[in-house]
Amino acid sequence: MTVPMRPPEPPEDVGRRIVVGVADSAAGHAAVTWAVDRAGSTGAAITLLHVEEPAERGRAVLPRLRLVSGRDLLARELRFVRSIAPAVPVTTSRLQGSVMWALGAASAEAEMVVVGTHKSGFIHGTVYGSTSLQLAATARCPVSVVPAASVGVATGIVLGADGSPAGRAALRFAAAEADRSCTDLLIVRVLEVRDDDADDASSRADATRLLKEFQEAARAAAPDLVLNARVIHGTVAQALVTMSIGARMLVLGDARTDAGRNSLALGAVCHDALLNIQTPTVIVHGGDLDREGDPTEHAAAQIR
Repeated sequence: MTVPMRPPEPPEDVGRRIVVGVADSAAGHAAVTWAVDRAGSTGAAITLLHVEEPAERGRAVLPRLRLVSGRDLLARELRFVRSIAPAVPVTTSRLQGSVMWALGAASAEAEMVVVGTHKSGFIHGTVYGSTSLQLAATARCPVSVVPAASVGVATGIVLGADGSPAGRAALRFAAAEADRSCTDLLIVRVLEVRDDDADDASSRADATRLLKEFQEAARAAAPDLVLNARVIHGTVAQALVTMSIGARMLVLGDARTDAGRNSLALGAVCHDALLNIQTPTVIVHGGDLDREGDPTEHAAAQIR
């Protein structure tokens, strides 16, 4: 029988908590490691959340292939967090039911939700039902999706420029994140290749105006920010993923969720970027940073 789930009890300061989806995999451990690093620099607390789905509990597994129990997994990751970041407040929660439901419920009272992924290989336009993709579409706060493998020493933050409300929320997040971590911000506007030269010239002029607006807003919020901007041609998601290789983070706004979050599907750019993920990728929705107490509120206040 499935035990009804309740989201983890929030701390008094719910805006300063990172919820990490814990799984017994390289990607799951990568998510924990990334979240601990961020929490150590922001002062946030961490909740390690493991969810056992009914299908997993009822499935017969050969003893030699049996996965570590949820209790043991959380204990192992808790020891890891305390060994590398003893000053970071950390709690654990073990629930039964739907992973996406539990993480989605926890996102309503969190600064960020972090999950790992093994996704790789570029597949354009196909809708998949993985937890990371569905969660990125429906969560009530920014979602960071962390790949199992990383590429060398990561520097800089890359932002995919988009003039939608979600795109502007992504700018606020990226500028505050770059300012906080003392790293540079690269704002990229990708134009799809077109055959019509006139349309291309018009699109490039629009892109240049958008980048100028984004640069001015970012500098107003963080005057000391090292800022760069580029207009490039190509397939949007693929170009942004390529530009983000070696970066600390790729930040994208999911414009599809601006009108509401009833759909479990991401917009095409965010969806394809997560399928071909190369660096930790944060999906931001319109309104994600409007909550009272959000840690980026001060640095982002002028980007409206």
